[in-house]
Amino acid sequence: DLATQILLAQLPLLASEDPESILVIGLGTGVTVTSALTYPDTTVDCVEIDDAVIEASTLFSHVWAVPMDTSRSRIIKADARTVLTASKKHYDVIISEPSNPWITGVSNLFTYEHFTACHDALRSDGIMCQWVHSYYMDTDTLLVLFRTFSSVFEFCSLWEGSRGDYLILGSNSFIQLDQAEIRRKLSNENIRRDLERIGLSNPSSILAKNVQSNKEFKNMVEKTGTVINLDDEPYVEFNAPKSLYHMTVQSNRELIESYKMPDTTIRELSLSRHEDPFP
Repeated sequence: DLATQILLAQLPLLASEDPESILVIGLGTGVTVTSALTYPDTTVDCVEIDDAVIEASTLFSHVWAVPMDTSRSRIIKADARTVLTASKKHYDVIISEPSNPWITGVSNLFTYEHFTACHDALRSDGIMCQWVHSYYMDTDTLLVLFRTFSSVFEFCSLWEGSRGDYLILGSNSFIQLDQAEIRRKLSNENIRRDLERIGLSNPSSILAKNVQSNKEFKNMVEKTGTVINLDDEPYVEFNAPKSLYHMTVQSNRELIESYKMPDTTIRELSLSRHEDPFP
C-alpha cells in the first residue's frame, strides 16, 4: 500500500499552490503524515481515535519519508467527525484515509455529511483527497461513494494509488497538476525521494496516475444514477459487506475506464489550477 499512502499526501500537495495547514484523518503507519511533512512549510494535524494504531505506527518509522516532526505535526486522539464539527480551524488540504467503510464506526467517514464537514473545514481554494478502495466492493457500492463525494465538491478528479486503490481529489476550484509546478516542487530533495520510492521520478510519471478528469468523473456519476450515502441512510455500510472476498477490482476498473474520453492527451498539458479544459 506504499504508493497509496504516499500519493494521498503528495497529490493534493502537488496540486496546491502554497500548502501550509494539513489535516490527515487516520494515522495508519504514519507514512502519509510524513509525506506531507516533506513540504518544508506544512504543519499537520492527524486525527486518530485508536491508541493501538498510534503505538503501532512507530514500528513503521523505517518507512517514513522524514522523521515525525513534533514541532510541525500533532496527533489528535479523537473522533474525526467531532473534531471537524467542533473546530473552527480551516485547512489547505484535508486527507482522509480511514479504515474500510463496512466497519461500524468508520462507515460515517464516507457519508455526505462527513464530506460536507470536510468541505466546510477547507479554505476557499482548499483540496480534499479521499481514499476509496475497489477490492471487495461491488460496482454499485463504489459508485455510491463516488457520487456522494461528487455531490459535495464542484470539481473532482480520480487517481490511482496501489492496485485496487483510488484517490479522489475534490475542490471548489478546478484542480490540475501543472508540469512546471511539479518540476519545481521535485527540486526539493525530500519530496523527490519520497516519490521516487514508488517509481515516480518526473512530472509525466505522476500525471500518468490520473484515471479520470473532472469531466469524465462527473459524467460517470451522473449517468449511473446511484444514491447518496447518508448518515441516516447508510447504503454503503450495509451493502459493502455483501462483496467481502469477491474479486471486484477488475470489474470496477473496466467500469471506470469505460468513461474515459478517447483523447487523453489533455492529461499531459500544463494548465493552471483554475483553467478547466472542459468548460
